[in-house]
Amino acid sequence: MNLSDAKHAVTPAATPDPWDLSEVGNAAIQAEIARPLSWTDLNWAELLGSHWHNRLVHVPLILLAVSIWLSWRSASHNQAEASLQQRLANRLLAFAMLMTFPTVMTGLLQAGPFELSAKSLFLFWHRNLGIFSATALLGLVLWSPGGRRQALAGSLVLLVMLLVGLLGGVLGSH
Repeated sequence: MNLSDAKHAVTPAATPDPWDLSEVGNAAIQAEIARPLSWTDLNWAELLGSHWHNRLVHVPLILLAVSIWLSWRSASHNQAEASLQQRLANRLLAFAMLMTFPTVMTGLLQAGPFELSAKSLFLFWHRNLGIFSATALLGLVLWSPGGRRQALAGSLVLLVMLLVGLLGGVLGSH
């Protein structure tokens, strides 16, 4: 390419930066900030219909953590109180296990963009350890030894679930 060809070469148009506010005046920015937010400004379909996995994932974690706490407590109380705490712990554990299924299903539906990305290895471990955690919770519900053994087994499952969450956080980061 010689110098005369370079003058006539077409350069690709730059994509606009959505955060570039250099052409917007300070007064316009201040007016937009001061304007009250209206319900019609919200995209309800996007707010309610997307990223369910990211919302559902916290429910089994909290239920499992409370179930573990109740199982530990039941081991150190009198028989009547321990029995009530253990029954509640078992019910919370069962509900946590039930909530892992919609969590896993929505995660599988949300995984598409990461399948062939640079983060596909994180997705592999996040998905498979998540499915393992759901299966381990099912086993814990069926086994249901009660007391400290249930709390210890639940704690191990919770640690795996926290690792799954850490990998999911890496996937969601930019």
